Amino acid sequence: MKVFLQKYTNYLIFLIILLLLISLKIINPPFIKSVSYLSFDLYQKIFAEKKDSDVVIIDIDEKSLGKFGQFPWNRNVFAKILDQLNISNPKAIGFDIFFTEKDKQSPDEIIKSYDLIPSDITELQKLKSPDDIFSEKLKESKSIIAVLGSNVPSHSNYNRKAKARFLSKGGDPKQFTYSYPYSIGSLEILEKDVKGLGSISFLDQLDGIIRSLPLIVQFNKKLYPTMGLEMVRVGSNQKKYLCRT
Repeated sequence: MKVFLQKYTNYLIFLIILLLLISLKIINPPFIKSVSYLSFDLYQKIFAEKKDSDVVIIDIDEKSLGKFGQFPWNRNVFAKILDQLNISNPKAIGFDIFFTEKDKQSPDEIIKSYDLIPSDITELQKLKSPDDIFSEKLKESKSIIAVLGSNVPSHSNYNRKAKARFLSKGGDPKQFTYSYPYSIGSLEILEKDVKGLGSISFLDQLDGIIRSLPLIVQFNKKLYPTMGLEMVRVGSNQKKYLCRT
């Protein structure tokens, strides 16, 4: 036994270290995750390739807030933004923000806020709601609106469903996707005519940095693509996804 240990000591040490590392990876404690995240971020900085892109990000910055006032803005502002964007005939337009409540400057909301009497509101009732105007512009453009998975129901929720059909080959993709019982999105009047609904649900990270998004998720037992994937579908004029499992 002594001779065996002397002869194979290095191999035994290597085997013990290997088993220890495998065990740590399987258990995956928080400090191991942190090291993995740091190495991933380092690789991104070292090996990331900077390329020219046709993707344009329209940001809600301080200059925008100074011009249009505090957020959320009147939906007429977003309608005008769509008008300007459509001049360039974009392949797809994605909104990664939610429009969960009626525009506060819509006629019915103003009537409710100020307790106006019928004689005061005849002309006001003739005005078109900013939500209706924005909805019309969404219908005219290749727009995608965000949806988010939730474990609690939203007060403005309705029985929404994805805009694209999912075909599967090899098995049911619902067995392999992250699942949420509910979803949070925008008003039904805005979602009904958009070309796509894209998920912005992300996987929790210890340090709060988002590094990964599931390409496909389930909301209320219905499959949804991620926002980026849905923009590719709409931009390439496709109607279906094929999931191979």
